[in-house]
Amino acid sequence: MQYPYGMNFQPQIQVPPQQRHVDRVHGEAGVDAYMMAPNSDVLLLDETAAIIWFVQTDAAGYKSKYPYTITPYEKQPEPDVKGIDERLDAIDVRLKNLEEALK
Repeated sequence: MQYPYGMNFQPQIQVPPQQRHVDRVHGEAGVDAYMMAPNSDVLLLDETAAIIWFVQTDAAGYKSKYPYTITPYEKQPEPDVKGIDERLDAIDVRLKNLEEALK
């Protein structure tokens, strides 16, 4: 089909979003070797330590890298109400004994 003024119409092709993945590196040398485009950022998982690297590049492609330590999440146990009541009662008894001794 011909369009006026010599314009060629190209249909827009919808490309599905890429599947997210975790990029892994081996230490700071791996971060330095990781290829990145200018004006981009990425999180990199370090396989040699419990570190995640946040790496950014500026318009000239120079990298800035920021390491963050990571630890596995451990759910804290629910507080034991009965145990708390017992401890408060024991503190109350000790406080009364101290008050009596100071009279």
